[in-house]
Amino acid sequence: MSVRFSRHALNLKREVHARIALTELAHMRVTLKAINDELAKRGHTARLAKGYGYFYFQFGEAADWLDRTVRVPKISSLTLAEWIAEFHRLKKWNAELFRSTKAARKTKTR
Repeated sequence: MSVRFSRHALNLKREVHARIALTELAHMRVTLKAINDELAKRGHTARLAKGYGYFYFQFGEAADWLDRTVRVPKISSLTLAEWIAEFHRLKKWNAELFRSTKAARKTKTR
């Protein structure tokens, strides 16, 4: 019984820490440096840069992405947590694009 309770307590502790981390992200001042530091902290090598009226991810994982832009006028248009979520959304979207083009090339060569 104590093993089950310990696992439950550990899972609960992890969940609380995750919620605290998300809350901290939501209240941090949003700057390019803060976003890029958070990406690096999470092990990503891509970096966010500013364009004219938009932002885009460059370098690292984003180097070969077909779609890397976030169309918002100001960096403060999104919270830090939303910027990280946008990075993950674009990463997933580009992986799907890559898979579909790779599959299309396979069927074309057959």
